[in-house]
Amino acid sequence: MADLRAQWNEEAVGANHATKADVVNRLQLAEHNSDGTHKTGIQANCRLDYVGATSIKLSRFNGKYLPLVNADGNAFFMEIPAAGVTLTNGGLSANTTYNIYAYDSSGTMTLEASATAHAVDATTGVRIKSGDATRTLVGKIRTDSSSQFKQTSIDAGVLSYFNRKLARLFGTDTSDRTSTSTTPVAIGALNLAFLSFGDGSLNAVYLHAHVGNDVVTLLANVGIGFNSTTAFQAQSSMRGNTINDDRHTAVVVLDYSDSEGYHTCHALMSTQAGGTVDVEGATTHGTRLAAMAWI
Repeated sequence: MADLRAQWNEEAVGANHATKADVVNRLQLAEHNSDGTHKTGIQANCRLDYVGATSIKLSRFNGKYLPLVNADGNAFFMEIPAAGVTLTNGGLSANTTYNIYAYDSSGTMTLEASATAHAVDATTGVRIKSGDATRTLVGKIRTDSSSQFKQTSIDAGVLSYFNRKLARLFGTDTSDRTSTSTTPVAIGALNLAFLSFGDGSLNAVYLHAHVGNDVVTLLANVGIGFNSTTAFQAQSSMRGNTINDDRHTAVVVLDYSDSEGYHTCHALMSTQAGGTVDVEGATTHGTRLAAMAWI
């Protein structure tokens, strides 16, 4: 009996037939759409990364396929180019948060930045650009004041939707800071910034400070504020036994749950009425604010 199985070099002809490259693709052990593409059901093989101030890239990760939706509303896997897919900052506004979407542009995988929210497509289950199922969500970015991309030790401005990794954010204030405010105020400009899809971008936040007092009974506070320089999310309080009874103190927040968007994390201090809180600077290695963030 003749072997009737499709061969790797076969090519169907005529309208609505697969191309040669699709013959093997159709033999995958997966459920198929009516047009021959197979339905999605695995994690996307990609992640979005910062390349430079004017460029980000969607690259292969543990494979080479991304689930997309075609114009007919069918989900399929499109191969991510070996060199990745880049997007420049051309046309982006300053200090703006964008979602990054991938789509099939006449056979070429392409990225776009859009302020339009994302949603889950009811038919395919793929997270898409709201109102446009042909765009698959792959990440989120925040531009700086020059409309450029940013990814620094204190500002995580590029966030992948798929295959995130832990990154360390770290900032230090080396100046002596004093305050008589009984409500929280910022310790210099010591803050961290990060993006979130609302699913817990920060794994942990740690603040270390060396706090002094000029009144024996002074109650000094240092702590962490999220999206606020006037309210503590968590704090540590100390009272000196003598004047200038300096002490090291630390504040830790684990698994901070946040809403979707761009967030800031601040080092704050306050004092009891009638005294001055003194947060020491370079002589004690400064005040340190650190976080582990998923990017």
